[in-house]
Amino acid sequence: MKIAFTVKKQHIRLFLHYLFEELPDGSLRVTRETEAGKLLTCFVRYADRPIREEPTEGTIMLRLPRCKGLDTAPGHFLHYTAEDIHRLNDLLEVIYNLDMDRYYLKGLRKGYQQKDIIESYIVSRKLTSLFSDNETIKKRQYREELRAFEEQVNQLFQKAWSRNQRIECEPEKYLQK
Repeated sequence: MKIAFTVKKQHIRLFLHYLFEELPDGSLRVTRETEAGKLLTCFVRYADRPIREEPTEGTIMLRLPRCKGLDTAPGHFLHYTAEDIHRLNDLLEVIYNLDMDRYYLKGLRKGYQQKDIIESYIVSRKLTSLFSDNETIKKRQYREELRAFEEQVNQLFQKAWSRNQRIECEPEKYLQK
């Protein structure tokens, strides 16, 4: 059972090639062993007639597994709606980000430098065409770390302000007579 799927971002397309086996015809064999595979199978729609989809640069062919969720798929034409494609792209981006963050934090805990972690991630996930985008990934990590640091600073300011209010506040002013 084959279905066309348009992936909007190159790194997500490469990530799917890491997750799923590429078949000789260029399609990817989707399995339900990963969260991405489960998502790709559960958003499938059926049609009685072929749906015309204009292939783009980001279109890939997926070979779906036989599973209970697709029991009635044989004999139908499979497709994703435009809304489903947007949802799936967003969800796959989330899965990619979670995988990247998990790998990055694991590397930091083991004492590796940021550059080494990112390079190892790119190679281990077969994202080697992204080596030129290494700076982009570093900037993303930097922005996330900066956001977390700013949150901590804001929390400290709020605690300090609260304590200062309790220390400096004169309760007589606020007590009604």
